[in-house]
Amino acid sequence: MKITEIYPTIQGEGPYVGRAIVVLRTGVCNLQCSWCDTKYSWQKDSLPNLKNVANENQALSIINEIETTGMKNNAHTILLTGGEPMIWQKDESLQYIINWFHTKGWQIHCETNGTVPLTYGLLYDFLSISPKVGEYFESYKPEVMNTYLKHNHKVFKFVVGDYKDVAHLISFVNKFKLFSQSIWLMPRGTTPSELNESIDHIENARSFIENFDITFHVSERRHILLNVR
Repeated sequence: MKITEIYPTIQGEGPYVGRAIVVLRTGVCNLQCSWCDTKYSWQKDSLPNLKNVANENQALSIINEIETTGMKNNAHTILLTGGEPMIWQKDESLQYIINWFHTKGWQIHCETNGTVPLTYGLLYDFLSISPKVGEYFESYKPEVMNTYLKHNHKVFKFVVGDYKDVAHLISFVNKFKLFSQSIWLMPRGTTPSELNESIDHIENARSFIENFDITFHVSERRHILLNVR
């Protein structure tokens, strides 16, 4: 497994906004979205702080770092993100780390693009599935999506920056019959002004989206508004 960074922050998005977390960011992604705000996690071997975790001793070192980091903000939740963390779900070191923290009462939340089949769903207490429906719509297959639909605690989070994104998410919800799922629309942007513009697109399209029997929540990006990582 490759890890690019570990740091304390608050969850800025979705239903757990405001919760103290430790971010465990894995390296490598199977997609390369043009608007991605963590492009630095794509590279496989060129990251300056890349940690290769391949045995128990290295896993224990990561456990110690996460514990120490969590003390800084009293966190008992790990947010596993990337890159695309599901690439590493079969990795024994990752499983060791997750199981260790579960025995200590921590929760494991995971952000995923939903293109890699979910084979170890019990590892995760919560899944935030964020389909990249514009550039990669055809990458999503029913047999893969069904592995995520079986998970008991999940949301689908769509990034919206313009009206094209609205059209794409409606097509995606229809394709996979997600009408009964918890759907969150998150404004695209890395500055408060960009977020406000995207929120305007969402609110202006609200009645149009609801005409398709899609009920949704609007997600904050509180960490950007507070100027924290």
